[in-house]
Amino acid sequence: MRGVLRAVEGRDPYRPHCAHLGGKGFNRAFRTILAADFSSFIAALVLYTLTVGDVRGFAFFLGLATLLNVVTTYFFTGRW
Repeated sequence: MRGVLRAVEGRDPYRPHCAHLGGKGFNRAFRTILAADFSSFIAALVLYTLTVGDVRGFAFFLGLATLLNVVTTYFFTGRW
């Protein structure tokens, strides 16, 4: 209970040591998002080149959505 009160009152001695952990976790998450988008984009390219008709349209929009996801992730997460 004493630790909870210290954190609420702003006197937690462990808080300054943990401040850098959010940045490290965010960097790992950002790399994971980029890796997932890269694999989705490769799948979209393969589908677009090997298929015809409606599946080709799906592959086009999958690639477009993946590129927009990369742009959104880059600009709206403060990475620029």
